Amino acid sequence: MDIYVFFVYAGHVIGFLIALLYLFNFNKLLFELRIFTTFLFLLASINLLGHIFVFYKIHNVFLWHYFNYVEWFFMSWFFLRFYDSKFKKYVQIFSTIVLICMLYGSIFINQSNEFNVIGYFALKLMVIILGIVEIYKNQLVSKAHYYYLNIGSVLISIVSVCYFTFWNLRLTDIFTKEAHVILNTVNAAAYAIGLLFYFVEFYKSKLWKVSH
Repeated sequence: MDIYVFFVYAGHVIGFLIALLYLFNFNKLLFELRIFTTFLFLLASINLLGHIFVFYKIHNVFLWHYFNYVEWFFMSWFFLRFYDSKFKKYVQIFSTIVLICMLYGSIFINQSNEFNVIGYFALKLMVIILGIVEIYKNQLVSKAHYYYLNIGSVLISIVSVCYFTFWNLRLTDIFTKEAHVILNTVNAAAYAIGLLFYFVEFYKSKLWKVSH
């Protein structure tokens, strides 16, 4: 088994276990984390189903295309919870622009692999920008805004958008077979490490003791 395959499977297993950890404590979580928990569980389930479909050679566009809209909905909702009415409208405008980009990408989708490159890039860019803003805000105030959770989301999104954008624009064709293995390993490892930040968030915040 190649090392990147190990990281891929390890990441999906870790993701599903962490999603269950959050889910089992759902009633004890603050509302923002209930939003994120729902998304995390759906993502872990989709990843698991994706491997099952691949194993049985079932083609399912939803897993690689339409689920992006589910991610947009939950992540936009999640980040909007951190803003008052003064700044919330700007985040709403930003989120709406991202949605328009995603819809545009769905109309002019990459016919060779049915992948919404424009939409995926815009979606991950939103997560990266808003996640970095929350990390920065966490450094300015004593009240935590899900610091480790945002670090994990930003890490996963940065590596993921670089990897998948390069791959779908066929920029990886210039790399050797060994370079492809390295790219796959970095992407899979970053996903697994990002998920561990989600666990750290759970542990540090002692979320199981938070009353709703």
